[in-house]
Amino acid sequence: YPEIELTGLDGIKVEKPVVEVTDADVDKTIERIREQNKTFETADRESQDGDQVVVDYVGRIDGEAFEGGTGNDIEVNLGEQQFLPDLERALVGRKAGEEFDVDVSFPDDYGAKDLAGKTANFEVTVKDIKEPKPAEIDEAFLQQMGIEEGGVDELKSKVRESLEQEARHAADTRVKTQTMDALHGANPIDVPESMVAQEIERMRKEAMQRMPEQMQQDEEQAKQLLPDEALREQAERRVALGLLIAEVISEKELELDQERVNAKMEEVAAGYGDQAEQVKQYYQQNPQLMQGLQAMVMEEQVIDKLLEGATVTEKTVELDELLNANREDG
Repeated sequence: YPEIELTGLDGIKVEKPVVEVTDADVDKTIERIREQNKTFETADRESQDGDQVVVDYVGRIDGEAFEGGTGNDIEVNLGEQQFLPDLERALVGRKAGEEFDVDVSFPDDYGAKDLAGKTANFEVTVKDIKEPKPAEIDEAFLQQMGIEEGGVDELKSKVRESLEQEARHAADTRVKTQTMDALHGANPIDVPESMVAQEIERMRKEAMQRMPEQMQQDEEQAKQLLPDEALREQAERRVALGLLIAEVISEKELELDQERVNAKMEEVAAGYGDQAEQVKQYYQQNPQLMQGLQAMVMEEQVIDKLLEGATVTEKTVELDELLNANREDG
């Protein structure tokens, strides 16, 4: 362990975002929810981006049909880029009942290696053109959103409350990141290689666990996908911050605030609605989860202590600017 003498704690400067959630923000969010719950209805016109095209197709390479190259009643959402690019582009400007053929190139990194880099000819039949219809704000929609009484006004109230909570979280995250950056920047330390290696391995396992089950790899494949050097910089930062935080706790004689732990558990559990009590019991019965929660709270206490001597200025920002920046940082 390196010997640490903390410096620069009184020179920390932080810019705190301040956001007002407006009626326009609420309306925009409701429109986004309506769009996410859209349906598709048949349209008597040529297809365009945003439409859903229903097709049958048969693909052939050198005149021979290939496995996975035939489809019936396949729904292709134009513009979402979830289909072969050449085929999706060829579906724009078509009408129901139209038949055509098109050459389609498979990317060099295509998942099926026997098709990668090859060109196939697809015979396509357009069966239906459907245009998107955002969900209507009716009784069924409101019930889906958990609104039993109060109608649209209650929906707007819930959306505003959710946006304000998300904005507070994003602002807190921005402040935390700046504070940690300042702590790290003022106290560069050489971290033990053994601790960095352990952190790299932990980060790799975390990353693989977040992947879909079919993409999860064995240990050797995981190392090829996420080599040590790709994770080293972030791992060194994590280890250094862990050591610096421990030193702040020691120097400032901080003790874990159990009331804050309980409040944090209540906050996490509240996000699970009717299952809140079961979630709290699960935390209480799982020492590893509880330790993670306690570490989160202690880190918040460290941030609060560092901010006591920091220069904090406020900056008014738009909601979208704050949330988009927070998602990119995440």
